[in-house]
Amino acid sequence: MCIVIRKAEVKDCPGIFDLITELAIHEKHQDQMKISLEKFREDGFGDNTKFQCFVAECEENDTLRLIGYVIYFNTYSTWQGKCIHMEDIYVVPEYRSKGIGSKLIGSVCKVADLQNCGRVQFIVRDSNKSAMKFYKHQGAIDLTEVQEWHLFRLTMEAHPNSRNTDPGAMNFTILEESSMLIKIIPIDVQEMSRNPWISSADKRAKNRMIVMMSRCLRYLYEKRPPSPECMQHFMSLRPGGSPVINMS
Repeated sequence: MCIVIRKAEVKDCPGIFDLITELAIHEKHQDQMKISLEKFREDGFGDNTKFQCFVAECEENDTLRLIGYVIYFNTYSTWQGKCIHMEDIYVVPEYRSKGIGSKLIGSVCKVADLQNCGRVQFIVRDSNKSAMKFYKHQGAIDLTEVQEWHLFRLTMEAHPNSRNTDPGAMNFTILEESSMLIKIIPIDVQEMSRNPWISSADKRAKNRMIVMMSRCLRYLYEKRPPSPECMQHFMSLRPGGSPVINMS
């Protein structure tokens, strides 16, 4: 039996998509699978690719069959720089325990090494004890177990401002002092919301950015109170007209 690990090609999309669907069914989360084959093909092999993929392929009865895949993409760590996130790794049940998973992970790690990435990270369900044991055998560490990191997810349906048509409502605002006046500057927080890792050991981590902005506001307000017109404009930028910080 000859098994080949290779870079995925656009022709592999239907086969990879079938394996993704199989994995979703195995995890009992097929209802959360919203992406279409066309969108998957565009995101992986279009002009602006969102991910990379390796596939495991074997020959069965003179026919080539995809029996596994791994999908990964680049992320960024403010501590370590460029990193790789491994989104999916899957091998069909009848081909497990043959070293295929290790080779797929090894292919991603080789890319990370060539790109001088700081780490490869991924997520495992707590109930999947066999997978956790396998990853630890590969040299991975459980950050929830060792460093008390937890993964948070924020969906657009859940975020209170995600459906607001006014782009300004998605911004925090701070006051910046100039030589003549205090002017309003909107700060885009989209980038701040990308990194979902929050340490449960640091109880103030969730509010650190807001606290920092609030301190800037308090300092500037006490040093040079803004005009009523300025404050009115500032309040209009907040959803519901509520200020970021109590100025009293």
